Amino acid sequence: MKRMLALYKYRGHERLEPALIDMLSVAYELMMNEMRSPCGQIRSRGQHPWDCITYVPVSDARSAERGFNQAERLAAGLAVRYGLPLGSLLVRSKHGAKQSFKSRAQRIRDMQHVFEANEGAMAKLRLKSNKQVANGERKGGGLRLLLVDDIYTTGSTAEACARTLIGHLGADTAVYVLTWARS
Repeated sequence: MKRMLALYKYRGHERLEPALIDMLSVAYELMMNEMRSPCGQIRSRGQHPWDCITYVPVSDARSAERGFNQAERLAAGLAVRYGLPLGSLLVRSKHGAKQSFKSRAQRIRDMQHVFEANEGAMAKLRLKSNKQVANGERKGGGLRLLLVDDIYTTGSTAEACARTLIGHLGADTAVYVLTWARS
């Protein structure tokens, strides 16, 4: 798996993308089954409980280097497959050294204040949610977001993203994280 991700992410083997999305879809289905179980957290909101699926952004420099954002592509693949709304809710405001070369302590330290809200996308999401509540299409309460990334190592990236999302959308926002692999 590590080699497959490296070929896709660093060597530009984009033909691997459908297989990666298929594998992520299996994890998504397992997550959904668990969440719908008697002990699970989701009881309503139709087939898929997400107000929006989003992804971990990469810096402009990293995007130029790779030619794409792997997390964005994985999230877009899930969004298409399951009919989920996709939103670019976050912007990476700092470019740093690759996380794969850092220790756990460095990863946690370096993820502070790295992400900012994409205010336009967040405003659209809030407006859509408010309209749904007003029209009786959903009950009030916080937004439920699915954050997609390629790999989970220490959780520092996911935590930093969630902190930014919750800070801008409200404390009642729930952020669920789905990754293709765990290191």
